[in-house]
Amino acid sequence: MPTSITHAIPAITVGLGLGKDYLSKRLILTGAFIACVPDLDLISVRFWGIAKDSIYGHRGYTHSIFFALILTLIVSLFFYKSDFKKAFIFLAFCGVSHGILDAFTEGGLGVALLWPVSDHRYYAFVQPIMNVGVSFRALYMTNRGLPIFISEFVWVWIPFLMLGVMLRFNVFSSLKQKLSR
Repeated sequence: MPTSITHAIPAITVGLGLGKDYLSKRLILTGAFIACVPDLDLISVRFWGIAKDSIYGHRGYTHSIFFALILTLIVSLFFYKSDFKKAFIFLAFCGVSHGILDAFTEGGLGVALLWPVSDHRYYAFVQPIMNVGVSFRALYMTNRGLPIFISEFVWVWIPFLMLGVMLRFNVFSSLKQKLSR
């Protein structure tokens, strides 16, 4: 799995790329939070003894598109009623991005992207992002930390920074207009 800050990068870069006239700072921060929520499933593995390969374990149902959409719907209804459509679309992107990024990481059991339709765990066709693992000790106390950060920077940060810049300079102006309606 990528680090939490890397999971927040799609929300932050796309949000800032769309600009403050389109998305509030509060909505962007909510998107960053939504993008990190699925990894709370680690609590069930660590403290309640749920097996990692269970649908309730890591990369299980909390990493599914269904979970992202339900979470997004609830948050949008309770906190963004006046701007529901815009909030729902942005937050859904942020929530779904988590499972997709995890599918691009090496190792692990795959991601239950299509739960509850299927319990199958999926991998991306390539896995270029190094896996942090459940312990963040690997980042700070071993020689794996720097290569992990480099792989995240190359495969997540740079592409999303480029997307944010393109959004900022209206490369996708027709998309912004359609979303504004």
